[in-house]
Amino acid sequence: MVVAAAMSAVGLAALVSLPGIQAPEPVGAKEVVPGAESLHVTLQSAERERLDPGDRVEYTIKVRNSGASDVSEAEVVHFLPTTMRYVGGTEGAEVDGDRVVWARPLAAGERASLKLTGELTGVPEGASRPVSTVCLRSGAEGVLTSCASQEHEVRKRLSPLWTGVTAVGLLGILALAGGGIASHVRSRGPRPTPEETGDHAPGDHAPGDHAPGDHAPGETPDIGTSPGATVYRLDAHR
Repeated sequence: MVVAAAMSAVGLAALVSLPGIQAPEPVGAKEVVPGAESLHVTLQSAERERLDPGDRVEYTIKVRNSGASDVSEAEVVHFLPTTMRYVGGTEGAEVDGDRVVWARPLAAGERASLKLTGELTGVPEGASRPVSTVCLRSGAEGVLTSCASQEHEVRKRLSPLWTGVTAVGLLGILALAGGGIASHVRSRGPRPTPEETGDHAPGDHAPGDHAPGDHAPGETPDIGTSPGATVYRLDAHR
């Protein structure tokens, strides 16, 4: 998730906590900070839900001079988070650690666009999120007059201990499931054959059994009798 924010000279006090950023000096009613009202900057990047270490982010920096006078010594200053390194950008960038500076003169009414690519090198400690901030100033010695920032959400990594516990739990579940299946198979056992049970399907005969009609020519079929039964044998002659 990317959260963008734009700030004017009045709202730059929050940037004091960022290393290397010079906060605007208090001004009186008759004092004017050069470029405070005419220099504007915005920061955009490709929308992503979450970043992983190794992911790259391409920033688009748009600057504008809305005043009637040229700002011939204007500079664009991009502050990368400590967990991101500079990969590349618009020609003319001077890289000093996590600070990238372009000398970019702006004529009256001029607009310009710069590119910067950063690579996430790690996960911020605790619940913090990496914040990328870009500012404009009227000169190398000038105060920051306009700033914008973007906050990124980083996918948290599981600790080795938690990963080990999860793996052991998963193996335990698989072992229990495998034991239950094996126990079920053993409880069923092999099915008995018809010879073992004495059951025969219709038409199946055990050894020594004869179905009606199964006899050689001239033989008298043994139809089976019960004690006391009267048996009549009829011979048919042509």
